[in-house]
Amino acid sequence: MVGSRYTGVDCLKGRKWGARIAIDGKRIWLGTHDSEEEAAVAYDRVNLKIDRYGALNFPGSIMTAQEIEFQGEYSLEQIISMIKDKSYLPRFRAFILRLSLLAQINSGNWDNSVGHMGFHHLIYGNGSNPPQAATKGFRLFGVQIN
Repeated sequence: MVGSRYTGVDCLKGRKWGARIAIDGKRIWLGTHDSEEEAAVAYDRVNLKIDRYGALNFPGSIMTAQEIEFQGEYSLEQIISMIKDKSYLPRFRAFILRLSLLAQINSGNWDNSVGHMGFHHLIYGNGSNPPQAATKGFRLFGVQIN
């Protein structure tokens, strides 16, 4: 096995890259990735959940308020599971879209021609008021959200 220039990344056979992290002295496998950089980002995302101020392979690139807020909705085990099954990024993108839509609605910059009530249901759920993780159980652009 050849080393990597990134922490938590191993070169595997067949031009694949593995990501792993140690938690409380136990090695946790984070999955196989197509590129060394993808594996390094997988490591960073889990490390961000464990220690927001810990060393990252790409400091500043994923440590955003939005990502920290997104991760706050999940346990460490759920974050690891999403990294392994490759659902983390689609869920994070849907979360960002939800934040963006809420910001547009709340700022009054919403274009009613795109169907306010349809997105109202997506954002606020089935009549829940105030909005609280209202997109749980919805599909957005083919991605299951929560």
